[in-house]
Amino acid sequence: MDFIRQTQWDLSAQLNHLPDFQTGLEKVLKIFPSLVVKMDSRIIQDIFRQYPGIEETVIRERHSLAKEAIQFIQRGQSRGS
Repeated sequence: MDFIRQTQWDLSAQLNHLPDFQTGLEKVLKIFPSLVVKMDSRIIQDIFRQYPGIEETVIRERHSLAKEAIQFIQRGQSRGS
């Protein structure tokens, strides 16, 4: 969980301090897919079987990360970037 939260915080901080939307979009397209794959990996599924109580939290964090990326893209669209 700490890895997920830290990665999300790092990505959010980076996106909020980039010089332009295009640079941020390129970063999202580079980082986001690999994070989603890691969060859905076979290892995570095994952890859920062993510790079913954390599955809901991990899914909530994954949705939060996706929401962050979507909001970034929407801000760029609204600014006409």
